[in-house]
Amino acid sequence: MYRDKESRESIRQRWATADVPGYMRAEVAPLVPLIPRAAKLVALDIGANKGFWSKAFLKSFPGAVSHIYMIDPSPENVSELENKKDNLIFSPEDFRLLSAHNFAAGATNGAATLYTNEDGSPLGSLYPHKVSGQAGANMGVILDTKISTAVKTVDDFIAEQGISHVDIMKMDTEGHEFDILTGSIQALKNQKIDCLFWEFGMHQVESRHFFIDFYEYLNDLNYDLYFIKNGAAQIIKKYSYAYENFTTNFNFAATRRSAVPEWFSEEKYLSDHPDVKASVEAKTIPSGLHHWLHYGRNEGRRLRR
Repeated sequence: MYRDKESRESIRQRWATADVPGYMRAEVAPLVPLIPRAAKLVALDIGANKGFWSKAFLKSFPGAVSHIYMIDPSPENVSELENKKDNLIFSPEDFRLLSAHNFAAGATNGAATLYTNEDGSPLGSLYPHKVSGQAGANMGVILDTKISTAVKTVDDFIAEQGISHVDIMKMDTEGHEFDILTGSIQALKNQKIDCLFWEFGMHQVESRHFFIDFYEYLNDLNYDLYFIKNGAAQIIKKYSYAYENFTTNFNFAATRRSAVPEWFSEEKYLSDHPDVKASVEAKTIPSGLHHWLHYGRNEGRRLRR
């Protein structure tokens, strides 16, 4: 894909000016209040494709990223992710913070088939699709190309790589997200992953997963869940059938309840929220931090980073 010089220049310009900024607004900005650490951030970009989300993350946290592990089952995508001479998204300076890994994350180690319309397409899935394509410009696309891929659990991957802590694990795998969480159980139990971000919607029809599966699994592991809407993370206080929507794709996030932002400022928080300041002064709550952990972030209150 994008092999001739003219098309590469055109696509590079479009991705830099439209696609990556779009990812920054829609998929990274809502996560800023949910990521506790201020520096040395480690991310897993599962379903990395060409690296849109990873680049958006780098640009959103300049100077704060330690490493991004980009995982994708497509050989073509990994080839592009590793292309240091003529990359479509990343600058030469970005590569010291990046690594690409050619496998599919899943519930168990093994092998699987990637179904796609062509190697490198954003429409790759580990599930055969009975209905062609998806919404909008991709309607009618048939996933009739099969590519063999290795499957590895996140638990095994982070052990192999010697990763002690993950600040954000992003999953965009066309319906395979719950299997990835299943293969991350030890990391989640041991509080090694602070924040999760994933896509849910039409592709869960093929995988036969419901949102209640995510809600119960993560809630039991001491995570709060959020619905990403209009560029903000809205706390999900209670499960509702309304989230079982398979007409398109939606974004969700989760964060450990006990995770305290390193960059939290008691002074700024009380200044931004006079009602909380009044409660602290009246000694009805012990501190602004107490309010943020137990009430504020669930109410969607903003923090100044």
